[in-house]
This record gives sequence, structure tokens and C-alpha cells, in this order.
Amino acid sequence: MRRMANLWVGVLLVACGGSATDGVVNSSPGAAGNAGNAASDAGSSAGGSGNGSGGIGSSAGGVAGTSGGIGGTSTGGTSTGGACATGPFGDCVTITPPPPGPSYCGGVACAGGEECCLATLTCFARSNPSACAAPPPDDDPQGLPTCASNADCGSDGYCESPQGQCGGAGHCVSRWNCGSSSGSTYCGCDGKTYADVQSACNAGVRVAAMGECGKEALLGGGGSSAGLKVVLCGADTQCPSGQTCCSLLGYCLDAAHVPLCVPPPPGATRACLTDADCYLDGEFCDGEGCEGPGGCVTKSGSCGPTLNAVCGCDAQTYLNADCAKSVGVRIAFTGTCG
Repeated sequence: MRRMANLWVGVLLVACGGSATDGVVNSSPGAAGNAGNAASDAGSSAGGSGNGSGGIGSSAGGVAGTSGGIGGTSTGGTSTGGACATGPFGDCVTITPPPPGPSYCGGVACAGGEECCLATLTCFARSNPSACAAPPPDDDPQGLPTCASNADCGSDGYCESPQGQCGGAGHCVSRWNCGSSSGSTYCGCDGKTYADVQSACNAGVRVAAMGECGKEALLGGGGSSAGLKVVLCGADTQCPSGQTCCSLLGYCLDAAHVPLCVPPPPGATRACLTDADCYLDGEFCDGEGCEGPGGCVTKSGSCGPTLNAVCGCDAQTYLNADCAKSVGVRIAFTGTCG
């Protein structure tokens, strides 16, 4: 999630007495803006009195905005609640706290004063940051700093997940650039249901998938994929009987699929046992031999002129490995079949 180019135009016009609504800037009386800003400075959260209508800090429907002071609520694309936090990104972010209830990390509720180490999915004391050290800098194309937890990202950032997973080290991104309301609920990796993905972003929480925690959801689907039906979760208590919560993925697995609760192989989106575990269109389960664990990868590549025959797990001989993988077939061995 990155800033949109027209954001600054909207902010400048709003600051001059307008308001940004659905991405279109309109003029409104300066007195209303002044009154709104005064109410926002006072930290009022009652009704709309905490927003500057026509003044600085009014935004709705277009991008996530910020209020002039402390107080209010977070609704849709307008972020006007909590304390204004400024950190490494230099953004004034009105942080909205997560919904009430325990926040899970690796299926365990962290105690007061503890943070979730996303790299290991274990709780650690904020007073002991060395217990969850950030990985060394990498070659991120945007130069974003690496992180193992939100503690590495300052008050205005959070540790975004790799490949959409709940667990694993990631990169720090700004909570200010969360976008506008998607209008769909999301299950947070902390086991709490958020009104939309933007609310989770503002609270600094990764999301498992669209839907409610403890409820069935369809992952993927479309094209040649039927998708995968799962129950979203942050802890075992949110799973059906006989299933456990995979905290890495944010959904429940039965005993036969528990081996899939591991980081994916290099180049894969997730671990798999069969093609049925790969729910994105155009993916198949690739791995060593015809059976056993593998990783979901996209059917890609072309045969080309290279002759290096392989026997596919469908008992067909292919010109080379790329030919087999282009149609989603694992390789049994090098050479011709039979």
C-alpha cells in the first residue's frame, strides 16, 4: 500500500478550506472548517464534532485522512480516532486501537507489556527488544526497513507480512497510507474481526483473509480454481472440533493438513500436499517426486527447443522440465517414461 499521487493535492485544498469527498475536492465555508478544527483540537469524540468540516483533517471516502487533534472514531476511509503518533515515516497518524478482547500471537494471548514477535509468532516483552531482533537489511526495491515485529517500525508504522501470511519477518510500512474503506470485514491475525482491511492496517495488525474470525471463508477461487474453504482463526478456540489453528496462515487445519503449517519453499506462495491445496488460479503443487510436500507455484514457462526429456507424474514424456511445469505436472524422473 503506497500513497496515491493525488493525495497531496487533496490535502492542500482541504487545508485551504475545502473537504475531500470520494476523491473530489469541494469548497465549503471557512468558518465551518475553523469550528471543526477547534473541536478536533479539543479532542472531542462525540458525533462528528471531532472532525474539521472544510478545514484541516477532513477526509471521507477517498483516502484515509487524519483529524486536527485527538479524539473521535475510525470509520471507513476517515481516520479520526486515537492519539496522533509521529514516527520514522514522519506521518501524523491517528491510531485506532484494536477491538476489545485478547490479542493472539501464535495462538497465545500476549500479556500486558508484551508484543507479538511476528518472525517467530511468540510474545516478548517490549522492555527486551533483543528477544525479537529485526533481520539484517535486504534489497527491498523501495528501501523499506526490515522488521520482526511492530516494535521495529515506530509509532506510525507496522510490520507488513510477506506473501500475505500472518507469520514471518517483513518490512515496515506506514499506517497512514491504509487507503479507503473496502466495506468488507477481515479476520485479523490477532484473532479479532475488523470492519475492513484499512481498520486492521491502522491498528497495525496483519490480516488472515476477508471474513470473520471463527467463520468459514473461501480463499482464492475464480478461473480454473474452485478456491479453498477454511475457517479463519487466531487461536484453536475459533476452530471446529478436530481442527487446530495454523497461526502462520490464519486458518484452521485438520490433522492431515497440519504439515502445511510451515513457511513455503522458495518461489512458492504456500506449502502444499496436492493441487487441491493451491487455491489461486493457475497454481499447482510442485515438489520432488510425485508425492509428498511441495509448494504452490504458477504454471509458467515454455518448452523451448532444449531436449532434456523428463517423465511426468501423469506417465507422459515431456521434452523438458519446463514443458511439464507449463501444464502443472510434477516430474517423476529425468528420462523418458517406460
